[in-house]
Amino acid sequence: MANVIRHKKGTSTPAASDFSNTAEILVDTSNGNIFNKTDTGTVVKVNGLANIVEDTSPQLGGDLDMNSKFISSGVLGVKNSGTQSQLQLYCESSNAHYAAIQAPAHSVFSGNVVLTLPAAAGSQSLVGTTETQTLTNKTIDVDSNTISNIEVDNLKSGVLDTNLASVSSNDDTLASAKAIKTYVDTEVAGAGGGGVTVEDEGSALSTTATTLNFVGSGVQATGTGATKTITVSGGSTDLIEVMMFT
Repeated sequence: MANVIRHKKGTSTPAASDFSNTAEILVDTSNGNIFNKTDTGTVVKVNGLANIVEDTSPQLGGDLDMNSKFISSGVLGVKNSGTQSQLQLYCESSNAHYAAIQAPAHSVFSGNVVLTLPAAAGSQSLVGTTETQTLTNKTIDVDSNTISNIEVDNLKSGVLDTNLASVSSNDDTLASAKAIKTYVDTEVAGAGGGGVTVEDEGSALSTTATTLNFVGSGVQATGTGATKTITVSGGSTDLIEVMMFT
């Protein structure tokens, strides 16, 4: 006996009771969907999907060509089945290379992370922890960060002062060690710290002196500060004051 397929129609999704047997096909004329009833009494739609939202667990059988279209309306989430989610963006040359954005491992998360891209127009690059890059227009709070391995040649021109004779009157420069030494040596030499010139009735001795030794029974030296008083007695009450610089 040949199988007979019966056809019915209605204006809504049919219930199992609308079918006389499993060989019937019912059509919802309001939207064109076709339904059948299985041997277990379940009503199923057999004409495929009218809208992709009707498939609650869709899967692709191949690559999806976006045809230069966009995914719109809201957040795009990429979940996984046990590994960190990764978004791979390929280069323009035969897809030879890709740059991937990957989620951190679960163990290091302290909460959800939102990565906000730069808002300024033009070509922008992210800063890599191991990349050699030049940063411009950046402000680093040194109170909350550590800047290490700073060398003298890293200082901006005008910050290092190498001539204290014309030093800035403001606290806007740093003096170099050489400049400080040169300045101190010049000041000490100018103050006579290099020694005392001793003259004998107007004629200077051949070398400068750091110690003056007065001899004679009538000579007395006193003083604990920088000024020493030499008292010469024995027919004269003249006082000689000698200033020593150390």
